[in-house]
Amino acid sequence: MALKRWDEILVNEHEMIERAMDVLRQELVKMEDGAPDVVTLKRTIDFLLEFGDRLHNIKEENWLFPLMVEKGIPQDGPIKVMLGEHEYERNLLDQMSKQVGFMETLPVEKRTAFQKNGL
Repeated sequence: MALKRWDEILVNEHEMIERAMDVLRQELVKMEDGAPDVVTLKRTIDFLLEFGDRLHNIKEENWLFPLMVEKGIPQDGPIKVMLGEHEYERNLLDQMSKQVGFMETLPVEKRTAFQKNGL
């Protein structure tokens, strides 16, 4: 098996993250009927935090974005937008992670907010 280039690895990681996002979306939609699988929801959020943020996003922030700046892409352009998206996702997933364990006891308005924020 041939070694993959770094950009192929990042693309493959994005695809895994997208699959996890699909699982998260499916579980959030189930909340409309009041029946999400809380274990799947928690595992998916944990995966997105650990793999998606703490591994993948950090690679982009520490290696890809500096390379893009080195190649002439302005730091205040798309890189700033991507950094903002990373921070938004990080905060949202962290908040969801803190609430998911209490899903059954959350008041209806907080469950609704949890669902809407995740979708």
